[in-house]
Amino acid sequence: MSVETDAERLCAMMGWSEIGGKERLVIDQHTPSWFELANFGGVGIGANMAFRRRAFDIWPGFHHRLDSGVMLDGGGESHAFFSLIDRGYRVVYTPRAVVRHPLPQTLEYLRARYLQDMADATAYMTLLFFEEPRYRREIIKYIIEAMKGTSRTWRDHVISPLSRKIFPLWRVSLAYLSGPLLYLWSRLACWPWVGRDLDAWRIRDLQKGGN
Repeated sequence: MSVETDAERLCAMMGWSEIGGKERLVIDQHTPSWFELANFGGVGIGANMAFRRRAFDIWPGFHHRLDSGVMLDGGGESHAFFSLIDRGYRVVYTPRAVVRHPLPQTLEYLRARYLQDMADATAYMTLLFFEEPRYRREIIKYIIEAMKGTSRTWRDHVISPLSRKIFPLWRVSLAYLSGPLLYLWSRLACWPWVGRDLDAWRIRDLQKGGN
C-alpha cells in the first residue's frame, strides 16, 4: 500500500490500513472469548463477505438499525458475526480476501470519523446490553477490562501516541458518552410519529450541506 498524505500515515500507524489480521481464523461457540471476537473487532471489519444460503433459514439477516444509512452507522457486520455464531454457525476470516478501501485524505475528516466511530462503538455496546440480555455479563466484563486497559491478544495494533495528541481526551470522552444517546434515539426513531420528524431533520441537514 502506498502511504502519501498525513491522514494516510496516521491511518497506517493506527492499523486502520488493514481491516483484519494476517492469520486465518475459524470462530464458533467453542472458541474462547468468541463473544468478544465477534462483536469487538476480533474478526476484522466486514467487507468482501460471503454467506451460505442455508444460513438465512435461521438467520434474519443484518440488523435493520445498524450500519450505513441509519442512525447507528456501524456494527452491522459485527452483529452479523455474533448472531450467526450464536445460532450455531462458524465464521471464517481469511487474509486472502483482499479489499481495497479508500482512506481519509484529510486530518479533519479523520478526526470526525474517529470520533463518530467511538460514538458508534458505545452505541453498539448499549444495543447489545439491552437487546441481548443473555450476554450482559460478558459485556460488563469487557467494558470494565477495557477501562482498566487490559490488552487483548487478538488485537494486532494499538492506538499510537500520535493519535492521542490529535484527539483531545475530552472530545473522545464526549464521543463515548454520546453512544447510549444515539442508541436511545435509534429506538425512538422506530416510532412512526418520531421517525417522520427525524427523517425531515435529516433531509434538511442534507439540503443545508449541499448549499
